[in-house]
Amino acid sequence: MNEATLTGPKLLAAVDLGSNSFRLMIGRVLVDGAGTRIEPIDSLKRSVRLAAGLDDKNWLDAASQARAIEALARFGERLRSFAPEAVRAVGTNTLRVARNAESFLATAESALGFPIEVISGHEEARLIYLGAAHALPADGRSRLVVDIGGGSTECIVGVDRETSALDSAGTGCVVLSQRYFPDGSITRSAFWIPASKSACLRADSKYRSRSPISSSVTGRRYARRARDDRISSAHGSSSTSLPGRHVKICARLGVSPRPVASNGPVRLT
Repeated sequence: MNEATLTGPKLLAAVDLGSNSFRLMIGRVLVDGAGTRIEPIDSLKRSVRLAAGLDDKNWLDAASQARAIEALARFGERLRSFAPEAVRAVGTNTLRVARNAESFLATAESALGFPIEVISGHEEARLIYLGAAHALPADGRSRLVVDIGGGSTECIVGVDRETSALDSAGTGCVVLSQRYFPDGSITRSAFWIPASKSACLRADSKYRSRSPISSSVTGRRYARRARDDRISSAHGSSSTSLPGRHVKICARLGVSPRPVASNGPVRLT
């Protein structure tokens, strides 16, 4: 892409230091008769699996830090011509819990060239909902957005672009796979973890009768795997291969994951 298209007063950039992947998105601000919108023009993604570097005492190991710094240095090269006010970089669950996050962030900010803000679970949920809402019609209906990340899962209820309930749980695909499926095998005994029961009941009371949507790439991947693997749930609902916590939430809500677009949100129907 021509460098001239990546600079200018109406460009914004977002950097997401996720527990599974690091992402850079660059968008152009457009103002027209329909209002203000952001048109994506470039993106980068690196599979860092930062959460996999946490030990049992929540210390981030050297290997995962090195992967992260390498990814951020690459992002920094792309963002070199951007003004500080045009870039927002945020860290999520792994950096919320890592005991050595402060020392890592000093090196990470130097590699990226911009400040990195470690956001709360509720702020992460709010931003997730806004991202999903911008890709959906403003129809006045209440909807549930679920984002299954590497280190946490966010559930948000809202109407159009306004949220009414936010929740963030420290359970994501990397955390679950490391803890319950370390050899990559999905077994019934590991799948139906006792901890998922209370989480399911909380989700059931809070999100019943909503229109659920999974906004994450991870959610789409699980939905495709559910379609292909056909692993039956204990509730007799549609087959799925989501980790136990997420399957039980779906089962209690009476929904099953199904991808509806190759590169858009996934509706749970």
